[in-house]
Amino acid sequence: TIAPFINYSKNHIGTKSVPTPDRWIYDNILNTRTIGLDFHSTLSLNWLNIVGNYSWVDAINSDTEESLEGISEHYGSLFLSSKWRFIAPYLMVTFRSDELQRDFDGELITIPGYELVTAGIKITPWEPISFSLRVDNLLDKEYYLRDMVEGRPREGKLDVEVSF
Repeated sequence: TIAPFINYSKNHIGTKSVPTPDRWIYDNILNTRTIGLDFHSTLSLNWLNIVGNYSWVDAINSDTEESLEGISEHYGSLFLSSKWRFIAPYLMVTFRSDELQRDFDGELITIPGYELVTAGIKITPWEPISFSLRVDNLLDKEYYLRDMVEGRPREGKLDVEVSF
């Protein structure tokens, strides 16, 4: 599916930082135009499933035609999975573009984009028991989320599931 969109609205934009929990004084009401494109696709073969999505969003001050920080971004993911007998491996790659945002002093900063890899396998030797092993941030990449919060390092998870 492909879903383009355009949205016209008035947005409250915070330009003055204040102590937590409020974080910003929303003192600037702007006429904005948000343009975006969402793409989602699934391809299933006999032994392989591929799911992908991509989103692009750009917000513009419709009075000055300037991009608004913290709202323009690209992000998406690609997910591959397979199943052979009782073994089901998968791989997921997610990405996000650089993003402009204001720090606590109101200064513009760039939060760097990132690409992350997650891999896992689920083994179901007999119903109703299954074992799953998953590694998030497989390449142990340093990355930052919104508000410059550091993302999680490499993590492994082992699950045992019993259904009844």
